[in-house]
Amino acid sequence: MSAAGIIEGIALVGVVITTVPVLSDLFNPKPDKSTTTKVRLVAGDGNFTDGNIPHVALFDRSGSSIGFSDVGKNDFKSSIIHKGQPHDLSITQEDTGSAANGAEYLSMTASGDNAVCISIVTVTTPTGVQYSWMGDVAKQCGAPWSYGNVVASISAKGEVRPACIWLDLDATNGLKTRGVGMHLPSFQSNEVREADFRNHTNKMCKSDPRFKVYDELSSLDPIPYFKEPVYNLTSLLDFGNQALNKTNWDTKPIPDEFLDWFGKKKRETQAARIGETKRPAHLVVTSFGAHSARELCESSSSWGPDLVNPEEGYYCDMESKTLWAVCDKDGKGNKKAGCFDMDTNRLRLGAKWRLGRREGKKYTDVKRWT
Repeated sequence: MSAAGIIEGIALVGVVITTVPVLSDLFNPKPDKSTTTKVRLVAGDGNFTDGNIPHVALFDRSGSSIGFSDVGKNDFKSSIIHKGQPHDLSITQEDTGSAANGAEYLSMTASGDNAVCISIVTVTTPTGVQYSWMGDVAKQCGAPWSYGNVVASISAKGEVRPACIWLDLDATNGLKTRGVGMHLPSFQSNEVREADFRNHTNKMCKSDPRFKVYDELSSLDPIPYFKEPVYNLTSLLDFGNQALNKTNWDTKPIPDEFLDWFGKKKRETQAARIGETKRPAHLVVTSFGAHSARELCESSSSWGPDLVNPEEGYYCDMESKTLWAVCDKDGKGNKKAGCFDMDTNRLRLGAKWRLGRREGKKYTDVKRWT
């Protein structure tokens, strides 16, 4: 896909996989140097979605390592990507004999204990080829996610504000995902691929080279690649179930010279500290149609602050994954069952819930998304 064309990406509108044109402002321009790839990471715009800047590694079509963010060269553990903001990485492609092919695979790994939630990844290669990936893919595939409020696309289908994927190094609060790997061209989309992924979700979520989440992944680990093409380059339609054919998957070891240059790979051995809190003192108020409190509560992989959508009429207590109705305008609705009061941002417990239970939590931070 050339830099001059409209880049289309995979997103979710409601719960439907669809194709959307990604805003050009989310991409870097073509790099000045013929060996530099530009990667832009955008954190979600929710409470606590900012965190340590992830490491990024690039691989070419044949699975060969061609470049890394500066592992060991910069103090990533003290470097923060701020919520709703982009962070740009310039990655020098090393000469492996095939770097001219450009990056087609990317891994993104947690660099510190301050969890981060990434909504959008865009890549611009030295030749100007551009790729995009959105966190809706992670949400659809069961990775830990939260709603995002960064606008990735504006079209006749409306605004698209992709979800974000959580990455964390120490598994605090149950966030076990340390990294993801992805095949960038697989997320350049059209209506044919959109329909294929919608009807056969496993082609997107169960194909390790295409997209995989990892509980254990270092920035200097290889990731799977496709040995043979799995889709038609013109139509973008998969060759049957070839993307799911494990005999067509492989990995290549990271060259020793890379390990020597960036520092020998170190595995984090810190024990996971599993917690239950989902940011109990923080609340997001949103009227955006795709931000469903019901969906958030019913998802087994969602994580983050409580959320209320008055237009939908529901409030999700993420600490207990309990769904409550929003009170009527007169504040008297749902007396028996209880309801969430938009005027006080408090849960009004009904008679059948009040006995033996504390009143609704008091929020110290309320973020209103418009």
